Amino acid sequence: MFKILKATCLCGAILFFAFACTNKRKDTVTISIVTTDTTAKEVVINWSSMIGYPDTLAKAKFDSLGKSSLEFTLSGSSFASCVLGNQFQFIRLYLEPGYDLKINYDPKSRQSVTFSGEGAIPNNYLAQSLKIFQSYQERGGKHNWELSSKDFFNRMDSLTEGLSHFHTNYCDSLNLSKSLADLLELYNRLSFISQEQNYLLANPPDKLNKERGIEPLPNLSSEIPFDDKLLKYGMDTYTMVLQFDMLFELNKLYDSLKWNSDAQNLYPVLLDSIFTKSEKYPVGIREVLLAKNIQWNITVMGLTPEMDSLYHKFIRKYPASLYLKPLEVQVAKWLAIGQGKKAPDFTGITLDGKRMSLSDLKGKVIYIDVWATWCGPCREEIPFSKKLQKKFKEDADLVFMYVSVDRNLEAWRKMVMGDKEWMGIHINENSGELYKWYQIGGIPRYILIDKEGKFGMSMAPRPSSDKAEGEIRKLLAVGQQNKSI
Repeated sequence: MFKILKATCLCGAILFFAFACTNKRKDTVTISIVTTDTTAKEVVINWSSMIGYPDTLAKAKFDSLGKSSLEFTLSGSSFASCVLGNQFQFIRLYLEPGYDLKINYDPKSRQSVTFSGEGAIPNNYLAQSLKIFQSYQERGGKHNWELSSKDFFNRMDSLTEGLSHFHTNYCDSLNLSKSLADLLELYNRLSFISQEQNYLLANPPDKLNKERGIEPLPNLSSEIPFDDKLLKYGMDTYTMVLQFDMLFELNKLYDSLKWNSDAQNLYPVLLDSIFTKSEKYPVGIREVLLAKNIQWNITVMGLTPEMDSLYHKFIRKYPASLYLKPLEVQVAKWLAIGQGKKAPDFTGITLDGKRMSLSDLKGKVIYIDVWATWCGPCREEIPFSKKLQKKFKEDADLVFMYVSVDRNLEAWRKMVMGDKEWMGIHINENSGELYKWYQIGGIPRYILIDKEGKFGMSMAPRPSSDKAEGEIRKLLAVGQQNKSI
């Protein structure tokens, strides 16, 4: 859909830009950016690909004056994001072919982002809408997620009123076309729905039902516009809404079949069947949801035989799908850490401040536990891990290695050193490299490494699982056989 033409710092002569403007193609977009943020060294324009990481349309460096310019082709109207410096500083954009958009970004000012030039009107709409969203998120000193369900949905009702009032006044005062006004309003509506979805997913149903009494929870699925035509706009809000809808369907399966971690490979297979057979999804949306099911569950539990089967089923059904490329990249990364592949070395800091690497333990079977002090599920596994250790206390060929990803090293040291029964090797590695090399999408995560430093299991069972002891003994037995040969 897109092709990058150029990305250059604004340091050319005036004559060059005058010439460039007169010869500009009708399908190109030019974005000029000025920022007072000295930490921002680079600007990236991304487009939401619906699954996986976003597609990069263009990127450029800032010059010494905090200026940059980008130009790229665009085949149709689209939403995008402008990322400054890091993934936490981004500006939402609406773009059309021919736009010559100017952005001024000053993080210290009240109106941190302002737009001018061709395309300014819809982009100032998005910037002002975001300010309204943010003003409601922490009203009364409480973030949305700290509220009871009653207070949360009351706040959402107030937000709806505020956005509606803003939308009417803005569109009337600037004479926005109805089609563009409707699209911008839908973008905000999808952002609104995703916040409600996120709240419901983050709170246990029992808690919500107890708070609301006989008042039923809203059926958010009925509010989602399942429309193939919306996919072409690359709306990050639509990406989130479809992602959360997929997770809602997955949670329904967990509830109806009684969640069982040892049988979790079956859930995505059942979800695939639901998406395939359901009549509420049009063809394009169904394709997205099937791809999201694969992408999410490979991230969560690895490239299991079931996930590999679903992946190849998707290839057969959608051989020309736009979502195949991100899935192929994801699968390739998991194949690289499959059984028998060499485990990437990593180095962490021990409790007494010394450096220790995975390779220092070569010759041992290693059960790696990636965790953090702030992770509830991680902490719940610790008593089971202690029991598992005791079963192998006489086995010198096995090492339990606990890799904390805490950024607060004092909290990590305090928790570990305060538990005298928690044996094993403890290190901290919080650079993010471990997540990348080992495809860690969430913690806790457990990994088994054999005596040769190769993967026994890149996604090993949790200590609480009945399978953990057996998998460890299996790997120890292989090591003993190799030693005797």
